[in-house]
Amino acid sequence: MSDDLIHVIDDALPKEVANRIERMLKHPDFPWYWGTVFYSGQDATSNDTLDDGCEELDNSQLCHIFHNGKSFEGDYANKLQALYDLLQIKAFVRVKANLVPKRDRIFRHGFHYDQSFLCKVAVYYVNNTNGYTEFENGKKVYGVKNRLVIFPSNMKHSGSTCTNAKARFVINFNFF
Repeated sequence: MSDDLIHVIDDALPKEVANRIERMLKHPDFPWYWGTVFYSGQDATSNDTLDDGCEELDNSQLCHIFHNGKSFEGDYANKLQALYDLLQIKAFVRVKANLVPKRDRIFRHGFHYDQSFLCKVAVYYVNNTNGYTEFENGKKVYGVKNRLVIFPSNMKHSGSTCTNAKARFVINFNFF
C-alpha cells in the first residue's frame, strides 16, 4: 500500500481539548476493561497471527468501548465530539480506547485488519510514547500526543508496546 493512503495530522485538536481527553482516560475512575490486543482468527479472511515477538502472555490490554457500531456506550462518548467533528464521521462502526501497559521491550502485536469490509480507520494518540502503529509496507507512525493517523481499513497494521511511559493510550475509530 502506498504511503499516500496514510494521512498523519499533528496537533489535531486544540491543546486544551487534547489535555482534557488525556486526563479523562488517565483518571482513576475511568472504566477500563481487560481484553486481548489481538484475537487470532478474528477475521477469517486475513489469516492474522501474533507476531513472533509477541508472546500469548503479552497479548493483553485494557479497553473502553465508546461506540459499539449500533449505539454509544456509557457516559464518556460525548467527550470525543471534537474528534468526531474533525473526522467528519457520517456513520460509526466502532470507537474504542486502548491502554497497553509499559513493557520492558517494544514489540508489535500482529498485523491485522480492523474490519473485514472497507471503511476508514483513525488512531488518535493520547500521550507521548515510543510505541507506534506499523503498516505492512514498513511505515511507522510514532505515538506523539495529539497526533491522528487516518488510513483505509484494507491496510494491515499493528500496534506496539512502549517502554518510556506507564502506558500507551490510543483511541481507535472505525467509521464511514
